[in-house]
Amino acid sequence: MSARGVMASVLGFVLSLPVLLALKGALAVPPRDTPVQTVPTTAQATVQTTAETAPPQTFPTEEILTSLPQETVDTRITGQTMPGEPTDFVGRWKIPAVNIDVACYGNNAQVTVDNVDSAAYYVNSGHQVIADHNYQGFSAIGSCKPGTLAYLEKRDGQVVSYYCVAVIKGHNTEDALTDESYVPIDKLHPGTLVNYTCNENWQNVTIAFFQPE
Repeated sequence: MSARGVMASVLGFVLSLPVLLALKGALAVPPRDTPVQTVPTTAQATVQTTAETAPPQTFPTEEILTSLPQETVDTRITGQTMPGEPTDFVGRWKIPAVNIDVACYGNNAQVTVDNVDSAAYYVNSGHQVIADHNYQGFSAIGSCKPGTLAYLEKRDGQVVSYYCVAVIKGHNTEDALTDESYVPIDKLHPGTLVNYTCNENWQNVTIAFFQPE
């Protein structure tokens, strides 16, 4: 090879070297295990920080009424209340001779009878009735006799006097109070205030009749 040929070969190599380096850089691939990190811009960093530190946003909600005001109904006459109505204090029923002195409430709710110093005052079988548990002292009505005095001290201060006219054994059928023969007491001693309490079970009861003076 002549000196001119050698020079051309050398120049060709030198001229092609930058091209090869450029190609190598273009084809280079970062290692697979190397994570690619991105640096957030100032605006992105501000949004992210605000989202992480700002308290949750609350909005006013409309108030929901869970209960409505209830009217108190005077049940001293009818002795009946609608479900959900508050009980109505009527007064205190007293029979001094047998040590009965109990608060009366104008409804026939079970809780009223179950509570201590609390008797139900309501209408049943044509009579105004006072009912309470025998184990809370009301079994003493069985010891009353014709002529035994009793008093209803009403909440307004008025005192109504009564006297016993009869004491019988009877039944509670859920629908009515009856005598021992299961005859309802509607026609028995009309106009009297009835006291009753359970005996050995709720179906068998003692009934006392009190006539107002």
